[in-house]
Amino acid sequence: MYTRHRPIAFLLLLALIGCDRDWGSQTKHVNEDVVLYCSGDTAGWITPCGCTTGQSGGMSRRASIIESEPGNAIYVDVGGTPAGVTEYHLEKFLAILNGEKELGVVAHNLGVPELNIALEAWERIAEQSQVPFVSTNAEPSTTNASTNWIKKSIFVQRNDKRIQILGVVSPRLSTQGHWRVADPKQAVLSEIAKSRADVRVLLAYAEETELIDLAKSIPELSFVIGGPTGQTLPPRRHGRVIVSSATNKGKYLVSAKLFGTPDQRLEATKITEVSSELPQNPKQDSNLDRFYQLLKQKDFSASETGVQTARVPHGVKDYEIAGSDSCLKCHTVDQHVWLSSHHSHAFASIEKSNAHFEPACQVCHTTGYALPGGFETVASSEDRLGVGCESCHGPSLAHVNQPTKRTPFNAVDQCRKCHDLENSPKFDYAKYWPKIAHGKK
Repeated sequence: MYTRHRPIAFLLLLALIGCDRDWGSQTKHVNEDVVLYCSGDTAGWITPCGCTTGQSGGMSRRASIIESEPGNAIYVDVGGTPAGVTEYHLEKFLAILNGEKELGVVAHNLGVPELNIALEAWERIAEQSQVPFVSTNAEPSTTNASTNWIKKSIFVQRNDKRIQILGVVSPRLSTQGHWRVADPKQAVLSEIAKSRADVRVLLAYAEETELIDLAKSIPELSFVIGGPTGQTLPPRRHGRVIVSSATNKGKYLVSAKLFGTPDQRLEATKITEVSSELPQNPKQDSNLDRFYQLLKQKDFSASETGVQTARVPHGVKDYEIAGSDSCLKCHTVDQHVWLSSHHSHAFASIEKSNAHFEPACQVCHTTGYALPGGFETVASSEDRLGVGCESCHGPSLAHVNQPTKRTPFNAVDQCRKCHDLENSPKFDYAKYWPKIAHGKK
């Protein structure tokens, strides 16, 4: 009798324990509050993008969200963190990575901006940051390049659950200069076939259509979280796989509870704005202060930072900044209007926040950033600090030498280059003009 009924007893035991292939919420040892946080598309913005109140983003506020789940958060980044490849941009990238490390990031995927960085620079970045980098489908194009700092996938253990983090970059977006980029789908399928995992998260620096295609093609995944989709993607379920994205200058995080059925996961996945109402994080603020001190020490030359400014037209004679003092003789009344305006004191406003050595701020708070005769460094350009006449009217040496030659810029067109939606969301030319009204409108 005992032998005959043992299989039945065994089946009953299985039913009581639960044998869902996805394990879901039925295993008692699982902590249901384990939350995945994913950032992405930071694009160099260690602080909020914009210098007015109410701006979203920044590492400090990001930390206040992630640290709200003490011990239960798994933090990853989908890539797209650096804004360029100059020495300035690399130092800023390192500062952001230091902030990620402080938050315990478990995987940082390589997006296109990361792949644009020369391989020689990567060894220093990896060594100094000690951040775990992941890329399932990209590898250095040279055989002698070191690859010990990058993993095809990264595993995280939570209680009795094994979580696999994979990362891909779209070949459609990649320049593939320093790297070989394989087909993302095949690379992921090959990697997940090597080992078991209870939850699989794919960080995909790719556009929306590719994210959805990856989700539909690889049902073994639990989440596909993307990057440069322009706007964030509200969580959607494609089969068993949930698709979402964190994008737009680090202003948003995707948060998701990792365990449970696909429907339970979808219900708990959301987009969280890194809003200005969130508190600052002291450790991240200290990291920012260290970065600002480094910028002060370096005092990067404007012509070497790679920060975008007006291009110098080819073959134009005397296309050079002459300085606001050169306007005084002929435009005395206008000069006095300028001296009493916020424009003339624009550099002092970023000194208050200790950001006056930050090129991303200097470009709009100095005169002629990186233009001939314009602002170069804080130490060498005292007479180019602040928003001078030529910020609006253009390099005017030719006009100074020969007044019948008009200044090159249409001043009205220049306003929105700095008073954009990020820095002046309430900018209205008709309301702002009276504050600086001078000359002919």
